[in-house]
Amino acid sequence: SWQGPRIGNAANTIRVKGYATLGLGGRYAFAWNGKPMLLRFAVSNVFDKQSYNVAPGNLFGQSGGLTGRVSLRIGLI
Repeated sequence: SWQGPRIGNAANTIRVKGYATLGLGGRYAFAWNGKPMLLRFAVSNVFDKQSYNVAPGNLFGQSGGLTGRVSLRIGLI
């Protein structure tokens, strides 16, 4: 994803540079004991790009670093 450069305060004196991040993911469908299963994984910010987010009210926060998620959906019916 891409976040362009932003103004960081009402007086327009602070500028935050833009940045880009890469996310990857996949899924694998299979059956176990006759029940359908779906395994999903995702990785956000693959290159662990550190940056700052700007919110209304002159608030700053550091962006999230490298993040991974795994989920399993089990068909019970």
